[in-house]
Amino acid sequence: MSAIWEKSKLNVRQKTRLDRKQLDRIQAQTLGETLSHIAGVQNASFGPNSGMPMIRSLSGSRVSVLSNGLSINDLSGISPNLNPNFDMDNLREIELYKGAATVLFGGKAIGGAVNVKDNTIPMNRLPKQIAGQANAELGTNNGNSQSLAFNANIGKYWVGHIGAMRLRHGNLKIPGNTKAAIAYDPKIDHLTAAMAQVNVDRETIRNLTLYPYLSQFVIEHMGDPKWDLSEADLYTFENYSFINGSKVLNPQNDKYVAGQDPNTPLYTEVVHGITDYAPVKPGVMPNSHAERNAVNAGASYIRDNFQLGLGLYALESYYGIPGFAQRNKPVHSHTTVWTPIYEPINTRTYSYAWQVESAFKPKTQLISAVKFNYRGEVSDDRELLGRYRVNKFDSERHALRSEITQQFNPFWSGTSGVDFSVVAIRGEGDRRYIPNNLSREGGIFTLQTIELNPVAFHVGYRHDWVARRTLSDPTYQRSRGMAGGDLSARDFSLNHFSGDIKYSIFDMAYGQATFSHAERAPGVNELYAGNDHFAILVEENGDDRLKGKLKFL
Repeated sequence: MSAIWEKSKLNVRQKTRLDRKQLDRIQAQTLGETLSHIAGVQNASFGPNSGMPMIRSLSGSRVSVLSNGLSINDLSGISPNLNPNFDMDNLREIELYKGAATVLFGGKAIGGAVNVKDNTIPMNRLPKQIAGQANAELGTNNGNSQSLAFNANIGKYWVGHIGAMRLRHGNLKIPGNTKAAIAYDPKIDHLTAAMAQVNVDRETIRNLTLYPYLSQFVIEHMGDPKWDLSEADLYTFENYSFINGSKVLNPQNDKYVAGQDPNTPLYTEVVHGITDYAPVKPGVMPNSHAERNAVNAGASYIRDNFQLGLGLYALESYYGIPGFAQRNKPVHSHTTVWTPIYEPINTRTYSYAWQVESAFKPKTQLISAVKFNYRGEVSDDRELLGRYRVNKFDSERHALRSEITQQFNPFWSGTSGVDFSVVAIRGEGDRRYIPNNLSREGGIFTLQTIELNPVAFHVGYRHDWVARRTLSDPTYQRSRGMAGGDLSARDFSLNHFSGDIKYSIFDMAYGQATFSHAERAPGVNELYAGNDHFAILVEENGDDRLKGKLKFL
């Protein structure tokens, strides 16, 4: 018995599919690394354990990530060190939309969309009563992993599924060093040194032979706390000083050397040494460890013209970001001294989700299928220094999507639908960079195809409503800069258009003209962020005055 929810096929341009066999050959740990083998897609990574797809130079909140067609609790658009919460070993296939897919999925898909489809909700009844597989891998460098999955027919119409995975690896070995030679070059500038995470022991030496005089005023008032003078104020180019309103000649500087090049710098910088924030071992990527555990279970009721499935998911992950940050700790001595301690940046996630999928095939030629899907998810994402929790997001998301696939005649088909999602994010920790917030997003869309061989037309339209709100948050402390302004409520009304005409030439080549107009609402971090984001080593400053539409053509 086949699945009707797999039969509706949208003729969306620039869509690529990776099936399970291809995923097994790639064997990547992150979504970005998995898709980076496709032309036009790069891996926007924060080390080997965190990577998201960058599609034609667009990433983050411009590339939508979905699970079985529904938006998931993907905080990578806010913090790229956080991965989407799904199990790579449980995926059935990945759909990649390399062009703007905003008509189908809204403004977050301006750069493209990635739809991951998993095995948790069975699509078909099995040819035999039970089927399953178990895998185990052990590597000298990439650690070890185990996964299993079993499906079984239950009665006449039910199919059940259960699966699990476990992955562990330590710090990864690499050829050469993790830092380029410039990190230890005495000529390194301050910005590059900060990015390379090295301390540069610099001494600035003043060239005293260039100053012909000593300030008489400074000589007489050096010890007076009223003036707070030091030896740096002593040397001068002026031949006199004013003392009590009188002009007094300055004595000569016996260190002065006359006749020097006028372009000789007044100061010379000497580098005595360069050290790493934290010890770095050649041939080893620091803090690249990872641990992941996941379980999933589902069941489907399958009839000839109706299907209903439920899936449950649980995932836990703990992995390192190859970077180090500091927080002040007191060092006990006779006097209290605050010393910066650099510790590895880690991420820990707990995620629990449930998903319902249903499809109905009416007994009419006009409507091919009607779908209704729902997904709920709660997540706990933590950014850590070592094992100390510095920042935490508690998020809750609910997403709904309904589609109707029409077949008006053999030449004209289309899909129309609505979707809605709501997500609440609450945080805690002494390095929080966004306040508690709530977002609601809804959309209505249609995508129509007319095929008159050798010419085909595709036309789509979508309208979105987006609302962003900050929630009561008395413990949140903002830093300098705009820092989200007044944290005011914002509402956006967005329109998306797409259309193309394609002319096929004897099934050997084709010509295509395309038009796309898309609008995106700013994300909560773009509107309300206002603090240092230590996990990615930047300071984030949102602006709640951002215009209502970010347009792309």
